[in-house]
Amino acid sequence: MRTIAHHLGDPDLLSRLEEALQRQAEGQGGMPTDAEIVEVALKELIRQGYYSHVALVHVIMEARRQVGDSWGRERTNDIPRWQDPKWVGQIVRNYGYAEPASLRPRLWERQYRVMKLDPSFVERVVKELLDSGVQPEPHRQPLAFCLETACEECAYLNLCDMKQDKEKWVQKYGKAKMEYLKKQREEEFRSLIGPDLVFFCG
Repeated sequence: MRTIAHHLGDPDLLSRLEEALQRQAEGQGGMPTDAEIVEVALKELIRQGYYSHVALVHVIMEARRQVGDSWGRERTNDIPRWQDPKWVGQIVRNYGYAEPASLRPRLWERQYRVMKLDPSFVERVVKELLDSGVQPEPHRQPLAFCLETACEECAYLNLCDMKQDKEKWVQKYGKAKMEYLKKQREEEFRSLIGPDLVFFCG
């Protein structure tokens, strides 16, 4: 978490994280909150180029990648709040990070909830990144993390519940249709980018 916070260059988030880690080291049990885990995950996705929309499942997988599945669990069969799509969706709305999930595009014959990020939040995060010397990646449509990445190269390979569906879909329809789907999704989401985000998107 400390490495990610340093990488993102957010002084406020880093300060809160350091305070929590200090409390933990002193035996006070303080840790980053579930909401802070979601915030760091969102900021990392913005760094990766998701400036306009993010898939809710992507936010959760990024959080899982950062802290591991056991974070916040009291028992092995517990589901931490930060892995609950309903709770994560409520948090991002309450904190003003994103609007309610109104888009449900299909991928691998399933629907995925996609949220529109708040432009002012995106602008603040991008400014923090640039001020810290980190250049955000070019714009990506919200399902690119799966659609445009081979499973064996995916950062979420050991966390992903989409791999089996993707493999079945490619086997059924072929790679040529997947290339068409990539172009279709890119055109679809490019049309949703507001003018205040164009300067990020390259």
